Amino acid sequence: MRLKTIGEIPRIAVKVLRQAIRRPWTVLYPREKRVLPLRARGRHLHLGGPTGNCIGCGRCARVCPNVAIIVFLKKPKEESYINIDYSRCIYCGYCVDKCIFGALFHLPNYELSVYSFDALKMDETDLREVDQETLEYLKAHKEELPTKLQEALDQGLIRRSTRVKIKWRSKENFKLYWMNKRNWG
Repeated sequence: MRLKTIGEIPRIAVKVLRQAIRRPWTVLYPREKRVLPLRARGRHLHLGGPTGNCIGCGRCARVCPNVAIIVFLKKPKEESYINIDYSRCIYCGYCVDKCIFGALFHLPNYELSVYSFDALKMDETDLREVDQETLEYLKAHKEELPTKLQEALDQGLIRRSTRVKIKWRSKENFKLYWMNKRNWG
């Protein structure tokens, strides 16, 4: 950029100083976590099984544009569960909107970074558990949650995750694994 006149130097200096003082627009992610609104589309929470609301109708799987949801029925209208493949999920929210029984919800949890695609395939136990921060956040904003999710919190259907992370020390196997990782077969 060439200066046309010397009178432009103070104007440019004012702009530079204004930008240097201004708060940055971005968030330094690993150190600062962004607080999402309660209705943000993050990881799913499924209230299925014998004590949950899911009857296994399969509406969520039929409406999913990327076929990320698989519904399993053990006994019709008694016990059903779903698996979600987060390597295919686009977080569109169609499955949550289509569930008329209030068995599927989005959580404001967006941290799903893993080292393998297999870890992104979550079964019923993974979809029922939440981390401690999310559980405390849901309890603090309980009045703003949908009625079915409030009932699930009161009944203790949502469990705190007890996962333990292990880092392998050898260079060729340096991956992040979960101790209680399930095999999808």
